[in-house]
Amino acid sequence: MVAPAPALLPYRTDASDLIEWVAAQARGAIPARVRKGHVSSKAREGVSLTAALLGFTAGGEPTPRGSELALADEPRRGGVIREALLSFPPYGDLLRELRGRRQSRVEAEWVEAWWATHGYGGSQSNRREGVAVLGRLAEHAGLARYIQGRRGFPTRIEWDLSAVEAAAGPAPLASAAVAEPAGAAGEASAEPRDPTRPQRIPEVSTGEVNRVRIALEGGRTARLDVPMRLSPPEKRRLLELLDLLIADG
Repeated sequence: MVAPAPALLPYRTDASDLIEWVAAQARGAIPARVRKGHVSSKAREGVSLTAALLGFTAGGEPTPRGSELALADEPRRGGVIREALLSFPPYGDLLRELRGRRQSRVEAEWVEAWWATHGYGGSQSNRREGVAVLGRLAEHAGLARYIQGRRGFPTRIEWDLSAVEAAAGPAPLASAAVAEPAGAAGEASAEPRDPTRPQRIPEVSTGEVNRVRIALEGGRTARLDVPMRLSPPEKRRLLELLDLLIADG
């Protein structure tokens, strides 16, 4: 199997499919539902990729974490999945952000936009599918409740921040430090900025506008002013524009 792109997010799977897949790999077998043809090739691709991205398999073989997941009882499996979620950067970075904000309820479109801003996700559709996988895995791991949108209500994830903090161990799960660009007001973070990825500077609310500033290389700063309330079509158009702006030339 071709190694997954670093930015790609897990898609088209859930905790039960993931556990079945990893357990079957540990036994050197093919999952029963795959043998019976109950799973599409896209779903097989999704669960296989998810297992690799979360560190349960490598080169088609189970890792020590994968073997632990396969052999553990159900309560311990939840803990193994929690550890995998926190160590996977697109998930762990997001949780650190939410923990720092004390923000427990997030809509799917907010998560998609956050991933896009931080360079996570192979495409907008990958980020959209990625929210569902994150929500389902986090719910199985006892970190959140995933709520599928219906009747005009948005899809959202309601996080148990105390469970997130407990899963992270004794050290506090602090908000990820962000360095100010050269010449910016305020003190720069003691943590060096990763030059390979744009860094988001915390938003500023003016009452009518949410202002997002992104520190780029060379001391440059991108600023985006967004109205406090956007309709779903407006959010989609904004995400499409961001995809165009951050696409490789």
